[in-house]
Amino acid sequence: MAQEIKYTSEYRVDCNKISIDLLKSLNEFLSKQNLLCQNERQGINFKCDNFELSETSFVNILNNKNFISNIDKNFSITIIVLKEDLSDFFSLFITKDNNEIKISGSIKDINEHTVVGYKEVLEKFLKDNFIEKKVIEQEINDEDNQAENINNIVVTSINTVENKIANKTLVKKSLKWDIPSVKLTLEDLTEIEFILKQDLIDIKKYKINVEPNKKYLQKRTNAPKYTFNSVSEFKEHNDLLKNIKNYSIKFELRTTEISVNFEFSNENNFLDTLYADGENQTLYYGKYKLLTDYLNTKKNWYYWLYSENFRYFICPLMFSITTLLMLLLFFESVEKNLWIKTLKIFLFYTIFLVLFFNTKKVFKKYNFSFIKEKIFEKSKWYDILFTIAIGLFVNIITPCFQSFINNILKLINK
Repeated sequence: MAQEIKYTSEYRVDCNKISIDLLKSLNEFLSKQNLLCQNERQGINFKCDNFELSETSFVNILNNKNFISNIDKNFSITIIVLKEDLSDFFSLFITKDNNEIKISGSIKDINEHTVVGYKEVLEKFLKDNFIEKKVIEQEINDEDNQAENINNIVVTSINTVENKIANKTLVKKSLKWDIPSVKLTLEDLTEIEFILKQDLIDIKKYKINVEPNKKYLQKRTNAPKYTFNSVSEFKEHNDLLKNIKNYSIKFELRTTEISVNFEFSNENNFLDTLYADGENQTLYYGKYKLLTDYLNTKKNWYYWLYSENFRYFICPLMFSITTLLMLLLFFESVEKNLWIKTLKIFLFYTIFLVLFFNTKKVFKKYNFSFIKEKIFEKSKWYDILFTIAIGLFVNIITPCFQSFINNILKLINK
């Protein structure tokens, strides 16, 4: 069997400042990004001269009195985190040797966007917090000096050819992701906007298009379209907030380096897609990773209704099996002149069809909750019909299912 391809990315940042507060902020950042985990697969080690600490929690190291008293000395911190798949890991090494402070490590995962995305956001955090401008300038000079060592790089690249069998070279490509069924509030849109625009200073285009769906236009031919420059402008349109479930929301962002576009729409049964591409690979991979992680936390409990497996396989199979079973029972009851049973089967199948074809009208793909509504205002006619249908469905299916089981038992006992 072919070996599963893993993506690996290494990082290194040279720093000129470090403190307990900075390390605590690093711990909070790593925990928020799910790079740290509180289990036996995580190991943190601190060494200082002849003194050593070992823990499974970074916080315990930072709060240890011996660590605090030795922070001004030369030391090293090693963090190794093994994921559920033990071949996937995250490592971070901090070394302080006199005035030289280095933070390095590696990330390995089966997903390319996870590796590059984590590397991008982690390196940016380290550069923003642990180094100053003059250090960044020094790194630029170092890059210029590296051009003089091009012959050494060529020799080193020859040695890495053998490793390409196990580790695939990262190649720049556009990313796309089918957005699951989610529930969003204005606060969520504000957070999405923050993720999109964070750390970007050369935004060429940013707009939010809010357009009415086709079905809504059939009821209200003069339904307006909106274009916003920020999420905060939503609050100024109360009529839109009341009817937002009849609208689609599209984000468009473009800079000189990247482009990110995605849409939330209940227009059809197909999933909307998040697209990210551009010249700066690590930047749009980072945005892609942050957006997908955030939207995954907002999934509706019924998001699986819109998954490809359910839509293309489970749903048709369930419909076919139920229809075939009902036809067999229907013709059997007609043949035996069991008219009450025939009526129940007919009613059962009718209710099944109502539930089957109206489920997605009740469980919206994107559930927008932008204003507080009274419980009665939230209920529409199909919500009430859906509830009644479920009640009748349960009352009818119970005796029918029991009768079906009894018939099977009789056949087995003969």
